[in-house]
Amino acid sequence: MKGLNNPIGIKSLEPSQSPFIMNPSRYASSGRDATRGVIAGGWGGSALTVMDYVTIATTSGTTTFGDMITASYSRGGAVSDAGRGVFGGGYDVSAATNAVEYITVATASDATAWGATLSSARYYVGAVSSGTRGVWGGGSGSSNLIDYITIATTGTVTTFGATLLTGRPTYGAVDNRSRGVFGGAGTLDYITIATT
Repeated sequence: MKGLNNPIGIKSLEPSQSPFIMNPSRYASSGRDATRGVIAGGWGGSALTVMDYVTIATTSGTTTFGDMITASYSRGGAVSDAGRGVFGGGYDVSAATNAVEYITVATASDATAWGATLSSARYYVGAVSSGTRGVWGGGSGSSNLIDYITIATTGTVTTFGATLLTGRPTYGAVDNRSRGVFGGAGTLDYITIATT
């Protein structure tokens, strides 16, 4: 249905119609390749380590993918390239985390430690990707920090070299593989992902 609030006609299902229902309070991160989407962590009475996946082209249910090392919720950010998904940040019930973990999206398995962490522990972190570089920005505690990785190369997280103009939780981030936009607390900032 197209309308003022839905000008391009995005279709959604009511919960009773949906073949896969996720707990709406899960507060999970997600990574993807061209075929599969992976939902990682979240909340189920406590912070979760579980990862589930969906096949994007179908309306089939979720399937267990594996487990994260660090239980977390409250939206750590996730980035991906054609094969790897990388999750960073989140909240583990008692404190923010700076953990970074990765998966191969096409292969169901447990996450692996990245070998380095975000520059500070935070949750409500936005994440964008060029397909080569992944960038995390903002977060809890009025963070204006930006960190980046080269998705194909584990073991390093680098400070981006600039900060968001306004420190705040980042409730959403989008990209077009060139520019990344971080939004939250009534403010939008953008970066050129390839340029530190």
